[in-house]
Amino acid sequence: MDRKKRKKIYYIPGIISLTILPFLFIHFADKELKANSIAVIPIVLTDTNLPKKFPEVFKDYKETFPPKRNYTDIVLTGNLKDDGIKLEFAQIKIRKILSANDPINGVHFQFGNSSQYWTFVKAIDILRIEGAKTYMLLDKDLWFYHFPPDTTIVNWICGATYSDLGYEKPKASGWAKAASLTIIICESSWQIILTFTAFLLSLFIIRRQKNGR
Repeated sequence: MDRKKRKKIYYIPGIISLTILPFLFIHFADKELKANSIAVIPIVLTDTNLPKKFPEVFKDYKETFPPKRNYTDIVLTGNLKDDGIKLEFAQIKIRKILSANDPINGVHFQFGNSSQYWTFVKAIDILRIEGAKTYMLLDKDLWFYHFPPDTTIVNWICGATYSDLGYEKPKASGWAKAASLTIIICESSWQIILTFTAFLLSLFIIRRQKNGR
């Protein structure tokens, strides 16, 4: 006897769900990773013994640490309004020093006992925004100073960026970005991926058993 052909039944909502779920997972996983990512600013504390150990590196300091400058004192006391104005003034001062390649003036941030943490973060943020390369944290004070760029070939090349040398910084390829994102998702959400894979596998096994295979 000819076996009756079984009519295949497709559960459309299930198919749609299985199709959409991976994309929803990737979307929400990426959103969660971005929300949980912590932005940090690297801060290096000053070692006053470095100029003695490496005098050839710190020759521009001329045995003073921080180097001698006509520093403008920015005294932060904890007064919200006054400190905000002082920080705005400091940013203008730093911008002028950098734009003029000024090796004479500098800015000295003094954090008093009543000063608030946000003022320190803001001071560091200002230095980074303005592109300051030389500043140091010494005790409770933050010192900004500027060294005009060395025009000698050796020092210029050693400290040059891609744009300085006339090259464009290489960009990561689409495959590299996708691979990096995949690794991050797998490392942070491997339990969900494993559960979803097991769910798909169980559906496949059940379907084969129902079809008599």
